[in-house]
Amino acid sequence: MKFVKTIYVRGNTGNPVVDALRNILMLLLFPIILAIGLIIMFFASLLSFWQRLTTSKKDRQIEKENEIERLKLQNHWSIFALVDELVIQRKFGGSLPWDSGDYLNLYSDPKIPYLEYKPFGDWLYVEFNGVFLQRWSDNTATTCNLVFIDAESLQVIELLQDIPTRNWIVKKTDLNILEFTFETEQAKSTYSVDLKEIDEKRRDLHQ
Repeated sequence: MKFVKTIYVRGNTGNPVVDALRNILMLLLFPIILAIGLIIMFFASLLSFWQRLTTSKKDRQIEKENEIERLKLQNHWSIFALVDELVIQRKFGGSLPWDSGDYLNLYSDPKIPYLEYKPFGDWLYVEFNGVFLQRWSDNTATTCNLVFIDAESLQVIELLQDIPTRNWIVKKTDLNILEFTFETEQAKSTYSVDLKEIDEKRRDLHQ
């Protein structure tokens, strides 16, 4: 009890004159102390706002730099397929409608004119000493053609036309037979491609 009472009455000197002067001084200093506190709060808020502003600028700068790097990568040619002496390179061409994926621009060495200025799907399958590709009619289509590029003769053979662009499954069912399955919401289609068929088309192109 004594400790509580001491805290309660602490600050009184017992001299009425001194206590009165001290109270007057506190009343005079209170606006100054309040003003100093408000000034400190103002500068603290200003510093916090500036930190948020500069952080946002940094984030925007980082995002801009990432976008520039992404565009650089999209415009950069890279190897897509390498079969014997045939090298096919790819570059990002754009995005297909209805979330069907991205399409690519291709060119090859040795040069194959067929590959130039046509959109191709981001898909390939290497077999029979060549490359199977998806060739799009344009950059808005939802179907494509199955194309085979012979790595030795550089011949281009279109095997199937107007087939779906997504959900492709390729399976080798025999030494010389590939099975392509194309699935949509409406149907699931399977096609068989025989090496003999490709050889026949090669001979037809030579004639």
